[in-house]
Amino acid sequence: MTVKRACLLGGGSLAESVFRDASFDVYFTFADFYDRYAELGAKENGRNFIVLREKSVDKALQELLAALKVLRVDRLMMIGYIPQNLRLVAGKHDEEAVKSVLNLLESYGVSVESYIDYFAAKGKVWGKFAQRLGAKNYHDTLLSKALDLNGITGYQASIWLNERLLFSEGAGGTDWLLAESLEFIEKGVRGREVSEGMDLKFDLVFFKLPRPNQNLLIDVPVVGKKTFEGIFKMKESLEKLTDGNSRVSVVMWEGVVLDLDEKYFEILEKMSEEVEFFAASVDLGS
Repeated sequence: MTVKRACLLGGGSLAESVFRDASFDVYFTFADFYDRYAELGAKENGRNFIVLREKSVDKALQELLAALKVLRVDRLMMIGYIPQNLRLVAGKHDEEAVKSVLNLLESYGVSVESYIDYFAAKGKVWGKFAQRLGAKNYHDTLLSKALDLNGITGYQASIWLNERLLFSEGAGGTDWLLAESLEFIEKGVRGREVSEGMDLKFDLVFFKLPRPNQNLLIDVPVVGKKTFEGIFKMKESLEKLTDGNSRVSVVMWEGVVLDLDEKYFEILEKMSEEVEFFAASVDLGS
């Protein structure tokens, strides 16, 4: 049997959604994640689901490569995070590990496909959704500052208030960024600005952008429901502070994958009347 498309599933909601779609001929996953996929209907050693049981780095890779050879796989997509106790390439930073894995697969004649293309075909990338909304491309000079920040820090998300950096995504991720920004707006801004009797007017911009030279085959920026909910909460807080004299914009790279169901896309369409959505084209370099 020749398998035309295979997928290596890690952990996380995005990987689970790929499994539910059943778009691939065969799926692989790690032993740590099998129980979760079993809940979703996977059967180990079934025709379409193979569990990688090896725990060491080298053996896990060899187990995967042996299965790919037997199945005569043409293409492989990798998605989701790797178990904490199993790193595909030990002792290396993420970018180095990605390159090492890709080089190894290519040496065995296995091409890796980007899951941006997979989700784009389903309309679940920001650029496709922005087209659906008729959203404009973002060309403000603030984009250059946000990209420079990404290049320096390695983080993908940041929030700017009146053209000044409010917070950048840290080790706590986007959830931390949104929580800190909301607290600043509700406490810091209210306490300082209102007490001084100033007229309030705020322009808040949320950016989600890739890092320069980011490898987009298995490491793609993703945004889910929590991110949009956090942005909408900040919009509500600013509206209360300024009596409606505020502007909130969401600027995301066109290839950002949206981990959302169709019902939430409908909510975003309604919210686009209150929050300005923009797509951003970014040169990632080589």
